[in-house]
This record gives sequence, structure tokens and C-alpha cells, in this order.
Amino acid sequence: MYGGRQFSTTDQGWIGWFCEQALIQKENKDHYFTISGNGKQVRDLLYSDDMVNLYVTAAENIEKLNGQAFNIGGGMKNSFSLLELLNFIESEIGIKLTYQKISKRESDQKVFVADYSKINNLLNWEPKISKEEGVKKMLAWVNKIKL
Repeated sequence: MYGGRQFSTTDQGWIGWFCEQALIQKENKDHYFTISGNGKQVRDLLYSDDMVNLYVTAAENIEKLNGQAFNIGGGMKNSFSLLELLNFIESEIGIKLTYQKISKRESDQKVFVADYSKINNLLNWEPKISKEEGVKKMLAWVNKIKL
């Protein structure tokens, strides 16, 4: 999950962190950053507004959900590899990013995409904000507060 007001670091909040690094590099061509592994790691993206919407909808339907566990995320249609994310950011901000590949993180999963079909079946919930729209919003927010 990601969105405005997420103050990201190298260890937490990968979408925001890479947006920040890209925007810094746009202003300072000598700035570079690192990525762990080959960049083919895949994650799904869930924008925070969609999660807030789910919380509200779940509270309104607590009798259907009481005592159950759910997988929540952006799903397959909202998944990006790290390389795909960086390519998208490049196209949005109009530069070619410079980064260095370092060793993969020991415990890094190659692919994680949440299957939210259970909550979808019960509440007809699914993310409304696409990965592209969400990353554009994140770039705008990071640009507003960081630069």
C-alpha cells in the first residue's frame, strides 16, 4: 500500500522511495540510487484511498466479515516489477534514470500479488485507482513535499 503522507525509506515504502529518488535525479543529474537484485521482483500496488474505501465499506458490513481474514492488495492488474515501475516513472518525468544494481536482499520474495477475490465476493470490492494513476499521484505528492 502506498499514497500521499507516506514518508518512505530504502527499507519501507518502495513506491514513494523510488519516486523520490527519481525526482531528485531529475534535479541533480549526478544523483544515483541502487536497486536490490535484478529488478524483476514483482509486487502489487494498492493506493491508500482504495484501502480507506475498503475500511469504510467493511465497517458498514461488519456482520458479513466478523471473524474472517482477508488478503488485500492491488491484484494482478495492479502489479509492477521494479523495472516496470522505473520505466513508468521515466516516462512520466521525462528522464532516463541512472541506478546501480546491488545484491538481492536475502529474504526478498520474487513475486507477491494479493488475491483479493474473497473480499471481492463478499463486498464487491476491488481497487479503483490503477497503478498508473496511483504512481502519478505519488509522484505529484513527493514532488510537492520533497523538492
